[in-house]
Amino acid sequence: MKHLTKVSLAMLMALGLAACDKKVEDKATATAAESTPQAQVAEKTAAQELVFPTPNPKLLEPIAISDKKSATGLKDLQTLNAFWDKSEVEGNKIKQAFQQKVRELGKDKEALAQFIATEGQKLIDWNKQFDEQLAKLNIQDAEVAAIATRLSDYTQFGTAVLQANFGVTQQASKMSPAEEQALYAKMKESAKFSNQIVQGTIIPAINKLVDKYSK
Repeated sequence: MKHLTKVSLAMLMALGLAACDKKVEDKATATAAESTPQAQVAEKTAAQELVFPTPNPKLLEPIAISDKKSATGLKDLQTLNAFWDKSEVEGNKIKQAFQQKVRELGKDKEALAQFIATEGQKLIDWNKQFDEQLAKLNIQDAEVAAIATRLSDYTQFGTAVLQANFGVTQQASKMSPAEEQALYAKMKESAKFSNQIVQGTIIPAINKLVDKYSK
């Protein structure tokens, strides 16, 4: 079995970031500061906090992998890896088609919002389907199951962020530059946290299991 260095199978949430990835005018902050009541600022900030899921620090904790092998460990690891590879192929096809269309639409906010409204749900549905199929793998080994659980938590977090990102894109025409800038910053923070889950916990744990069952 091969070592893993990256994963894109459940990273479709990053597409929401790509869909909203655009330059925000430098005057955004100044525009927001002009004659804005303090109460209104507080209300908007609270609303923005509700849009994106709150990162759970426990998802960044290492997944414990021992030196002991179990009777079902190798089989379960192979099952998870096969599912992983199949999902990556499917996910990449969806990702490439989506990104191509986003590039074609460019900065046309209205057209992009309409595209997200029709095609964005397909990405969300794919993520949910991935999570449902993951739960049906019937993994018995505790360590492989722990990885599957973390992957499920990661996917659910990513799906929530994806929904939020698409919501921002669809409402972009109604936002001030400052509001867009603030929400775009949240998107980047969410994408960073999501990447930390994968690169910092899931991949290292899988690679440790690969090493253990390759001996």
